[in-house]
Amino acid sequence: MSSHDPFRLIRVIHSLNPETGGPPQGIRQITPHLNLLGISTLVICLDSPNDPWLEDYNFQILALGPGSKGYGFRFDLLFRLYKATCSADAVIIHGLWQFHSFATAFVLLFLRIPYCVYPHGMLDPWFNHTYKSKYFIKLLYWLVIERFVLQQAAYVLFTTDIERKLASQSFPLYSCRESVLGYGTNQPQAFTTFPNSFLSNYPHLHGKRLLLYLGRIHPKKGIDTLISAFAAVSRINPTLHLVIAGSFHGAYAQSLRAMTFELSIQTSVTWTGALFGNIKWDAFRASELFCLFSHQENFGIAVAEALATGTPVCITDQVNIAEDILSYGAGLVAFDDITSTIQALNSWISLSVDARHAYSVNAIKLFNELYDLRPISVRLGNLLRSL
Repeated sequence: MSSHDPFRLIRVIHSLNPETGGPPQGIRQITPHLNLLGISTLVICLDSPNDPWLEDYNFQILALGPGSKGYGFRFDLLFRLYKATCSADAVIIHGLWQFHSFATAFVLLFLRIPYCVYPHGMLDPWFNHTYKSKYFIKLLYWLVIERFVLQQAAYVLFTTDIERKLASQSFPLYSCRESVLGYGTNQPQAFTTFPNSFLSNYPHLHGKRLLLYLGRIHPKKGIDTLISAFAAVSRINPTLHLVIAGSFHGAYAQSLRAMTFELSIQTSVTWTGALFGNIKWDAFRASELFCLFSHQENFGIAVAEALATGTPVCITDQVNIAEDILSYGAGLVAFDDITSTIQALNSWISLSVDARHAYSVNAIKLFNELYDLRPISVRLGNLLRSL
């Protein structure tokens, strides 16, 4: 490779569907910065080539088609990965516990191409405690396959130091070369939209004090805790309104909506479905507080997005960036229980306008200093070139 040729990076991920969580969004946002550093990106995924969400990405994608449900096994994956990665300078594997991570590592060891692994929180001990029935299966898989994927990696990449420390506590014989790169998001391109596109689409929210949840509708996100806490504090604060933005399908989502009727707050909760682009950013700007009461959260890219718009956050201490939120005064942190959550929300709504503004200023400062993707992309680029 001459000094003028781009560095060829390949990322391998199970799916680029934005509904699967933060990793697809992280890849989308950091890739333009890597391009500016002379690093070209190809993303290999097991989505169908016809999946509609692939049209929204502005980088090269090789969609190999789905494998078996869940694990993603495909008979031809090793051969196709060999053909696709043989000219790469480095590869990043996203996620664990699925066939694509093992298959990619196996092929790259044969090709002698260096690779890194992003676990994306999948080594957090919370999963072992919460899904005990799966632990012994995962332990066997770990001992036979997954620990070797990490041991042979040039680096295992973590978003926070807390994630790194927790990773070593999940399974025996943990050993790898670790690097904490950080994580984050981009500053919204259209930082101000007038009129606010979110409020234009939901005019009944004008004049309300909006609390926002935006992300996956999943049990680990603690949305049931949020709804219960909101019901408790909204009874004496009729101007409060809860906005839940996420893909609304499945039995769990239906149970959450039924919960709002049981608590008689259905008229004070708006379900928007998933939000993207300017309307997403305007939803943050229209809200006075972003809430994420997760029982386990590796990073919380939506938290960084909220901070980028100057929206303070209220999260649990199980979100791995809770210490940053507290140290910068960018929001409130509750324990992972309903009583503490209610107390945190009551504390927020009793603040003066000036006090809330101070939190907003601190939120932007935290984003600029820790969660802006531009310096993070430089660190990643330097690490990749060092391989």
